Amino acid sequence: MSSRKRFHRTLDAYNSRKLPRDYSLFEESSSEEVNLSSISADQFSFDNFMELFSSTPISTNCQPIFAPEEFSFSSNSATSSNTNTSLVPSEFLFPGSCVTTTNFENTFAALVNKHHLSDACAKDFLVLMKGVLPEGNNCQTRYYFKKYLKELSVNKIVQERTVDNSHFITNGFLDDMFVITKNNFDILLKYQEHRSADLMFPDSQDDSFVVHVILNCDGVPLIKSGSLTMWPVWLMIAELPPRMRMSFKNITLAALWIGTAKPDFDIFLKEVVEQFSSKRQFLHVSSTGRSFKVIFELFLVVVDLIAKAALLNIKQFNGYYGCSLCYAKGLYFEGRHIYPFEEVRLRSVKAFSLYADKAAKGDKMYGIKGQSILRHLIKLPISVPIDYMHCVLLGTMKWMLLFLLKKLPKSKLALCNMLVQGLQIPFEIHRKPRSIVEVRHFKASEFQTYLLFIGPILFRHILEEEKYTHFMKLSTAIRMLCDASITDDDIATAAALLDSFCEDMSFYYGDTSQTFNLHCLQHLAQQVSKYGPLWTMSAMAFESANHHLKRMHTGTRFHLSLIVQRYFRLQSISRIQVKSDSLAPFLNALIDKELSIDPTLFTHVAECYKDYLPLSSSDCTLAGRLQLNGTIYHSLSYTKIGRSCNYRVICRENGQLCVGEICCFYTFEDCNYAIVKTIPFSLPDVIGNLDKTFLFNINLAGTNEHIRLPVSSIICKCLFVNVEGVDYAIVVDSFDHS
Repeated sequence: MSSRKRFHRTLDAYNSRKLPRDYSLFEESSSEEVNLSSISADQFSFDNFMELFSSTPISTNCQPIFAPEEFSFSSNSATSSNTNTSLVPSEFLFPGSCVTTTNFENTFAALVNKHHLSDACAKDFLVLMKGVLPEGNNCQTRYYFKKYLKELSVNKIVQERTVDNSHFITNGFLDDMFVITKNNFDILLKYQEHRSADLMFPDSQDDSFVVHVILNCDGVPLIKSGSLTMWPVWLMIAELPPRMRMSFKNITLAALWIGTAKPDFDIFLKEVVEQFSSKRQFLHVSSTGRSFKVIFELFLVVVDLIAKAALLNIKQFNGYYGCSLCYAKGLYFEGRHIYPFEEVRLRSVKAFSLYADKAAKGDKMYGIKGQSILRHLIKLPISVPIDYMHCVLLGTMKWMLLFLLKKLPKSKLALCNMLVQGLQIPFEIHRKPRSIVEVRHFKASEFQTYLLFIGPILFRHILEEEKYTHFMKLSTAIRMLCDASITDDDIATAAALLDSFCEDMSFYYGDTSQTFNLHCLQHLAQQVSKYGPLWTMSAMAFESANHHLKRMHTGTRFHLSLIVQRYFRLQSISRIQVKSDSLAPFLNALIDKELSIDPTLFTHVAECYKDYLPLSSSDCTLAGRLQLNGTIYHSLSYTKIGRSCNYRVICRENGQLCVGEICCFYTFEDCNYAIVKTIPFSLPDVIGNLDKTFLFNINLAGTNEHIRLPVSSIICKCLFVNVEGVDYAIVVDSFDHS
């Protein structure tokens, strides 16, 4: 079909209010209102396109714009001659532009993928861009971008398999993980040599570099109106620093199952296990010229209780001998299975394997139903630790808050509402806490906020003294087990506190409070002594990855292929090498590249602070905020504070702790300093010694003193809370899983 016939088909379709797949903009010779039923092809303009979005005709003096590549024009056409005489080098988007065509195409692809734009939306956006850009630009058509996006999605060939109306794929994940390892190899090598208070694993030997992998698998409802669920298998590199490790771009999808039934893990994970068992080696030459043989080994499996029982082939938590780590049997009480407090007798790796062999022959013992598909990759059961998020936050803490919601009087609930409404929180608390009345809708991070930050203050005013002391045993123990500088003495103290908490639970909350999650608290201290702080074994990063993957599903058919296609497209986009131009910062933000914080944000300082600057203050470089060890601090001089509060800190002066507010930052003679307004404080009666103190009574009306400190003296941020006229400051640690 000729271009002119196709264009007349476009006009006919518009008159019937049905727009075909391809349409174009033409130069207009008149600015008068146009009757579309009588216009010719040479008269169609940007005005007509804008009428598609308006119920009445519009008029404008805008002159036009482009002719798409799929249309051809005769040599006597004015539009055709204009287009052919102004060709643009393909490197740039239009004449005089500093934006490269490649960066524009990559940015558009990242935008479509991040916001899941529909074909119609993407097409209209391109028409708009083509209309706004100068004549002779290199903005491509939707047809070109559709092919480009498809090419980004087919960098891998995966085969879809079907099992009982469920579908799954397995990805060749070793190549993907090697790409991540290669791109961050110097960081991995440095972090493995100098890491402290993180995951504990054997060091690499000789020239082999063993990359330890953490696996997660969990079921996620795919749609609200049905029973369709997806089960992704995620892999995380343990050697990466925590913030990089838990970024979605560094988490690899190994397999994906979609169906109405739970996956058969012997089938679903067969190829995953085979890839790990192959001990495939990758050769990498570091920046120093040293050669390494990179090998990937499964290290930990972090899953919830439902997936753990299926993966290990043991009974669920609500059955006898449901604990994978010990021989606690539990008992049936008032329609539920409870685990009364008792001294735990741990399972050994050898015994677990022995009973699994017997169960495979029909002799099932101690809750073990058979062999696990993971038995040759990791040591069972100790390499499948308890998940901090599901056990502590969504388990015990949620149970306690639901119990308190039923028992607390309205006056106490009103006090809770007043407290959370007036809070100014730092960046480390990602969600502003809600009232305890909405506890059924809390996310895991909100339970953590109540457990570690708000609860130690709020519950002091709404609970009896005995119950408050009981709660503080849990809060203090969990805070110690999450500490990045935990010691063996701290672990022993936390273990004693958790044992006491579990033992007294039935006394304060009844026998039904002895849930399986409560029983799991007895294993946390031993788990930390073996693998590191609790946050290293949290499923929070994987839950976030599940959310990203679920957002890639937008249709009603072809669920698996649609999600996989968009995931591979995102994977390709995240590895784009960004060229430097004016569009680069936006593209970096779309594909989640790390951006640095500019420290010099203002050049003035309040008069009241000038007395604390050096005499030659003209040589100072002033700043309103500071990035220290990955944490961003604000000052009172920062003009864009907003609703967050990142200027209240705990610091150390001459070996003594102090509480204060940062007034400003400055650099003098290559040293960074902070001017801090100190606030008088005292130590309440809390569990722990001075070095582990995390709760302070403060006097905001007291005499304040300004001091000058090196920024290295800043320990962490703190949260100010006022309850019934009493002011408190509580330490806000930067847990890397948050």
